[in-house]
Amino acid sequence: MQIPTEGQLLGGRYRVISTLASGGFGQTYVAVDTHRPGSPRCVVKQLKPLNTQEEVLKQARRLFAIEAETLERLGHHPQIPRLLAYFEEGEEFYLVMEYIDGHPLSQEMSPGQCWHEAQVCQMLKEVLGILEFVHGNGVIHRDIKPENLIRRASDHKLVLVDFGAVKQVRVQVPGQTATIFTIPVGTLGYLPSEQRDGHPRFNSDIYALGMTAIQALTGFNPGQIRSDPETLERVWEPYADASPALKAIVSRMVRFLFRERYQTVGDILADLEPLIERQARTEVATQPPSIETVRLPSEPLPLPDPPPVQPPASNTSNASNSVLPVVPAPLVAAEGSNGSASVTYPHYGPSPNSGSPAITASMAPVYSNANAQPSYPPTQVAIPLSPDPQPDQRSFRFPRRKLWLWTGILLVGAAAIGSFNLVQQRMQQQAYADAQSALDQANALQAESEFEACVQQANQVPSNYSELYELAQGLVNECQLALAQQLATAGRYKDAITAASQVSASSSVYNAAQTNITQWSERILSLAIDRLNQQGNLDEAIALAEAIPRSSSVYQTAQDQISQWRTDWAKYQRQLDIAKQAQNEGRWQAAIDAANQLPNTPYWQRQAKPILDQARSELNQRSAPPPAPSVSEAPAPVYSQPINPEPTYQDPVYSEPVQEPVYSAPPVYEPPVPTPAPPPVEVNECPPGVQPPCV
Repeated sequence: MQIPTEGQLLGGRYRVISTLASGGFGQTYVAVDTHRPGSPRCVVKQLKPLNTQEEVLKQARRLFAIEAETLERLGHHPQIPRLLAYFEEGEEFYLVMEYIDGHPLSQEMSPGQCWHEAQVCQMLKEVLGILEFVHGNGVIHRDIKPENLIRRASDHKLVLVDFGAVKQVRVQVPGQTATIFTIPVGTLGYLPSEQRDGHPRFNSDIYALGMTAIQALTGFNPGQIRSDPETLERVWEPYADASPALKAIVSRMVRFLFRERYQTVGDILADLEPLIERQARTEVATQPPSIETVRLPSEPLPLPDPPPVQPPASNTSNASNSVLPVVPAPLVAAEGSNGSASVTYPHYGPSPNSGSPAITASMAPVYSNANAQPSYPPTQVAIPLSPDPQPDQRSFRFPRRKLWLWTGILLVGAAAIGSFNLVQQRMQQQAYADAQSALDQANALQAESEFEACVQQANQVPSNYSELYELAQGLVNECQLALAQQLATAGRYKDAITAASQVSASSSVYNAAQTNITQWSERILSLAIDRLNQQGNLDEAIALAEAIPRSSSVYQTAQDQISQWRTDWAKYQRQLDIAKQAQNEGRWQAAIDAANQLPNTPYWQRQAKPILDQARSELNQRSAPPPAPSVSEAPAPVYSQPINPEPTYQDPVYSEPVQEPVYSAPPVYEPPVPTPAPPPVEVNECPPGVQPPCV
């Protein structure tokens, strides 16, 4: 994703002046519109698809246009920013929204500060009115939280922002399993269970608004409010100073099961209106009574001269007042009217109503509302300053210095305890913020397809924050499956099965993981058989097959194959040894017979080939006639004519027939001319015209 820089022009019109927010789905910038008079400010949201494949961009473009049309309709409400424009640039999508000058509601919800009930009711009424319009247009906001409610500076009304539009588009990539799961859009603490599973409903927004109201009433971040382990409901009522009617409304808004929540905004408004009217009539004060603090002097007050000691009266009723015991620890704890605990020390003298001054010391840090820190309620200690003026009471005659000493000790201890509690609270808040930051980073890594890093980051969320931990583990399972699919695409099926096997059985992606494991198990078994047949690597084939988990339907088949492979391997190895022994002993036919019993697979045929080739060659040489001697071995014999040879029959030699004579005129007789005598006929020749043998 190309990140715009300050001063860059987007869409040829909107110049970036600052970054407003950043997340895994894109960036948000404050820009100025250079095409409008005065260059007014606007908000530009950059949205990125997960990848730039053509199919993904095609679907993202279609969904982006639909969402932009929806935002255009919603902008007609006076408390929703208007959509000014939308465009695509560089395979990325941009929304241009109206800029709202104001501050987020989260700035009005400082930790430890509680709202009045009337303020909470007014906030609920105002936001519910906006949601009624949004839901009426068939839209679920999915991210209601104080940061997305802006208090507009011009009229101090709340404006609902950040509808998100196209936050993520996922499509099946060719060659991968058709398994799609969504990343829940929203913010931790305000996210109901069905939205975490990727199935938001209209009353998912109601849940988020209810958690916002709880945050205002208690002064606690939603992540700090625990859930009941049996009912899974949030336990927040003891920490809120609100009427039972408002508590009932908010509790129904945040029910764990969506079926038990309010189903429509109108139902909430119907229950809320009578409460608002009653508050307007009675004007109930919601602030707790203030605590008047008396500054203690640094030096003890001077004591008057003690009167003469009187002998104790015989009245047994006064016997107990003769000695004033020093009691440093509280004896009675009573619940105050404002919910704080008052600690009362034993009283020695007249009733406090008689006008004796007292010092009220706070045993914990003072907050604007005593209920802001329910875990550490302020404790008031009432300590008498002076003894009873009646002469018969001698209880405070001599222990004043001890009283001041104990008072100082108690105040120092109270300050130390309060400081320790405050430090502990700050540490807990920081730890929670760190856990939430780790989870946000894991979400961003998942959106960027960095699944292995996503798993590592999400596992850093500690288990003592139950809600954050639950979301983190869901993210771990989703990233674990996505990582497994990545490995399978690269052909690393063994590693893919190992990764997918780590998906929890309680996860929403468990069934998808098991389906993939079965497919990859079949593929890995096929690879193991191929390695065995092609390469003869028995150990590697067994290792591959043993990677198939027990949960796979292919597991038993793989175990049977492993057993058969071991049996067959031992059998074929013995047969190969027999063939080699026959080869070494020159028993060629036996070697051929043994080698032919090896299986017809590439590996075993490669082992049998040299044995068969040598044995067949040796057998062929034995059955062939001896070769004729070559010229170089002996000279050719010289034959001579034998004496008186035996007559032998020779085939007649045929020649062209003698042509018949051509008759002409009779010759003229001439006397014969004597001819010389013929040469003597050799013995081995026959006279002409006589066929052999001749005698």
